[in-house]
Amino acid sequence: YSGTDEYSLDEDISVNSVVLDRSFTPYVPVTMTLPFDIAVENVENAKFYVFGGVSVDGNGKKAVEANRVKTGNLMANTPYMVIPTATSITFNGAVVLRETIEPVTQVGNWEFVGTYAYKTVAEENQGSIYGFAGSAEGKISQGQFARFAAGSHFVAMRAYLLNTEISNRRLAKSLYVRPASTEIAQIGVNWNEIEDEVPEEQTTAVRRVMKAPSVQKTHRVFDLKGRFVNEKSKSKGVYFNK
Repeated sequence: YSGTDEYSLDEDISVNSVVLDRSFTPYVPVTMTLPFDIAVENVENAKFYVFGGVSVDGNGKKAVEANRVKTGNLMANTPYMVIPTATSITFNGAVVLRETIEPVTQVGNWEFVGTYAYKTVAEENQGSIYGFAGSAEGKISQGQFARFAAGSHFVAMRAYLLNTEISNRRLAKSLYVRPASTEIAQIGVNWNEIEDEVPEEQTTAVRRVMKAPSVQKTHRVFDLKGRFVNEKSKSKGVYFNK
């Protein structure tokens, strides 16, 4: 959708198919807000992630927690972070365009807000709005998670991160203005994969564990099946500290 009016439906509409008229750079992250539900298995060339909050490590460094959606449905009116694996994303089968509701996911003092119209960052939003840069500019590379300066913009069917501690003002619909520069990224992104069950005697899956805002380290010893070993590590076998 590229119109100047806000996309909005006041009732559900069934359609035979949908085509996403948008090109991507493979493996460069973007945001997306869908107006329909669809099974994950019916989406090709993309990995979708829901917003899981903002964590802080022991050094005070913030990171957005992006949690992979591997099964079930992608939901309408929900903002997602997306890693495309090709230049186009395909949605297979019929879908129902859902009645429009405000697409917001809130975790703590952070809101991940979807867009259904062209949005411009105002002076009041400076320092509180973050998103993936759509193109390289200065020290910012395409796909880098960056803080957006006043005058920067988001088009429809995208999403942005709002720090409500700094500003409670969400972006308003606006006519086109020349985009202003993004700023140096202050927040990283943790791409968290869902841990799959692994049958016995098969290779153990390894994933990046989502960091909580406060983490206490322990020094207990476990074997590779996750069983607590109530003794010191032996020379034979493989162990790890959790």
